[in-house]
Amino acid sequence: MDKRIRFGTKEESNAERERAFLALTPSERFYWFLNSFEGRVPSDPDAAEKKGNFIVRKKNALR
Repeated sequence: MDKRIRFGTKEESNAERERAFLALTPSERFYWFLNSFEGRVPSDPDAAEKKGNFIVRKKNALR
């Protein structure tokens, strides 16, 4: 995705982001989805496991 600063309406910005995302191949979209979690840390890392949720983790993740 383009990281340059642009000025426009929210609708224009969302439309541009959608066009850029849909231009990706299905595998690129999947990798974009996985990378979108980079840097996010859950407030209670064990809460998802307690609920029995499906969890995807990176190989080099600490947990």
